[in-house]
Amino acid sequence: MRVEKLEFKIDRKIPIEVGEFSRGLQALGLEYQRFLRSQHPTVTDANTELFVEKIVEGSIIIELIGAALPLLEGAKTVYEVVDFVDYLGDKFRALMAPGGRLESANKSELARLTDMATMVATDPNGNAHIIAVEHEETSLNKTTKTCFVISGQEASNVVKNAESQLLELQEDDQNRHIGVLMTLYQTNKATPEAEKTSGEKGVIEAVTPKPLPLIYASGLAGQRIKAAWGEERHNPYELGFVVDVDVQTVRGKPKAYRIMNVQEVIELDEEA
Repeated sequence: MRVEKLEFKIDRKIPIEVGEFSRGLQALGLEYQRFLRSQHPTVTDANTELFVEKIVEGSIIIELIGAALPLLEGAKTVYEVVDFVDYLGDKFRALMAPGGRLESANKSELARLTDMATMVATDPNGNAHIIAVEHEETSLNKTTKTCFVISGQEASNVVKNAESQLLELQEDDQNRHIGVLMTLYQTNKATPEAEKTSGEKGVIEAVTPKPLPLIYASGLAGQRIKAAWGEERHNPYELGFVVDVDVQTVRGKPKAYRIMNVQEVIELDEEA
């Protein structure tokens, strides 16, 4: 029987702090769980865990095996460990370049990648290998199926870029408002274009009573607003729009509304 394993090897010139090392290994295990669940939604939590099977003397070399691998034997995705190494390598490569960003990443994912990269980043002369190996159960001879290598400097770039992207996500959360009421202050009959100033202004009192320019994240959002008062012949200033919006700021002050989605259009009563 052929067995797949994941090898995680760290070469460092200076010792690694215990907490740093344990956080990195935990992050590796959590990322493996996330990957396996995405490939096999029916696999239980207990079967997505990684276990340390062996620690080799010398450099820090840890052999890990996934609990789910025996259950997946014969499945189409038999090379789960190979796929995981490639999957993880793609994420690190996206963050290694100057100013690199990982598309569609969330805060938890960026935190895990930071913890993994930190194991190498704290030693400029260090490096790490994440290797998918295969061997016969009764043999010590191993075959490397795929390998990703990251240097200390590359890992430092990953940490820097991941932390910057985390700050950007936090700022986005602060400036994003979901389901807030907007009224129109200035309209424009021209067909709105995505990501361009529309010539319209709106008021969202939950943010500021001052009218601000409207930018539509998609043509659909602009068309929904336009249709409500154009095609249906309503007075645009007697309508309210429940919108999801990103508040665009300059030096911390709101300067424009980027309308991401129009949830609902409502008619305002005369007192409104």
